[in-house]
Amino acid sequence: MKSMNDVKMQSLGKALRILDYFQVDRPEGTVTEISDYFGYTKSNVYNILQTLESFGYVEQDPKTKEYRLGYAILRRSFVYNQTNDKLQRIQEYLSATANEVNELANFATIRDHQLLYLGQCIPKNRQLLLTDYANVVGYSAPLYCTGLGKAMLAYQSADYVDEIIAEGFEEFTETTVRSGEQLKRELAHIRELGYAVDNMEHSYGVRCVAVPVLNAAGEAVFAISLRGISVQFTDDRIEELARALKQCTREIKKHISL
Repeated sequence: MKSMNDVKMQSLGKALRILDYFQVDRPEGTVTEISDYFGYTKSNVYNILQTLESFGYVEQDPKTKEYRLGYAILRRSFVYNQTNDKLQRIQEYLSATANEVNELANFATIRDHQLLYLGQCIPKNRQLLLTDYANVVGYSAPLYCTGLGKAMLAYQSADYVDEIIAEGFEEFTETTVRSGEQLKRELAHIRELGYAVDNMEHSYGVRCVAVPVLNAAGEAVFAISLRGISVQFTDDRIEELARALKQCTREIKKHISL
């Protein structure tokens, strides 16, 4: 017989999973769509959504009856960003590098087999492009087709890499990695160079160079990157930017406990 605590934990787990239903490519959903997705009863999903709505975590369109994330999510995101001292300090060092080389910078970590963007730095003197306005903080992307993702993946265990490979590869562009063998060769090359390159593998027209931030055990806990228009990110420019990023990681590791 399940205890009351077990029942409460199951209910909380369902509520959190329902929040995870809402994604960039699936921003809305009806009670029926959400219940079909998880295999929960409609009454259970309805009750959970009603509770989440009362606390502002979801909201419902009165016309379509579809639910989407609510304002409370944004408040929690603000609190997280403003109170995470480690992220703020990494952003300070990365901002200095971004200003020095006059390129857009990002940093990220790994969560749930995905790349999770944690911060973005736009240099003060940069002439902003349309793509610079995209706020990537909180965005998730595959590890195998991003510079940041590959930089961290190169320092994960062989078993972890095999798990990523087993999930398959979505082809975003013509240069996206297509096989496990290709990915493993590239990860070995990244370890030799100390940096990764995204050669328009996730988005056309964009190249990126990324460097892992390793802890004392040699594990990649974060990665930092510089990105720009592909025609401007020549191989020589990428090598120059990689040196700047490596210097930034040395400063981060010197002053921040990882």
